[in-house]
Amino acid sequence: MSAHRAPSHRSLEETLAARGEDSAWFRRLPPAQQDEFRRRWAEEKVRAGNRDVKRRVSIWRMMARALVVFAVCHGLGALLGVGGAWSFAAACAGGVAVGVAWSLADAGPYTAMMMALPVSFGITVAFVPSLAGIFYAILGGLVVGPGSYVATLSRDLRRSDGTEA
Repeated sequence: MSAHRAPSHRSLEETLAARGEDSAWFRRLPPAQQDEFRRRWAEEKVRAGNRDVKRRVSIWRMMARALVVFAVCHGLGALLGVGGAWSFAAACAGGVAVGVAWSLADAGPYTAMMMALPVSFGITVAFVPSLAGIFYAILGGLVVGPGSYVATLSRDLRRSDGTEA
């Protein structure tokens, strides 16, 4: 029986060095071209790091925006006597989960609405199982739907500028 080896996880520097500077084709290049390759590899390393940072910031932004949308909708309901503290807490947790889903699915404005509305409706109906709950869930959709649209539309506008991943 052969022993199974775990896959090796190389850093970006090791990967670049393995595909470039240590290889025979790289050593045959003139020094000016070698410097050009090193410069490009260094730029790619910086770009890769920037993409990771922008992606993390984007996830946190989407979580915060969805949390605000759900907190406003369900907070108004709690103030009006529909639902309560547990409903509001579940809505906040649902908002954070929807925000993560928006980021992972790379949701545009319409997709974001379609992802948020069932969650909001389900939370409302689960915590207020009456006709008033269904009525409020429908009215809450009038807040969650446009709120989701606006929250993800601003991300799409920033993407066109190149300021968000």
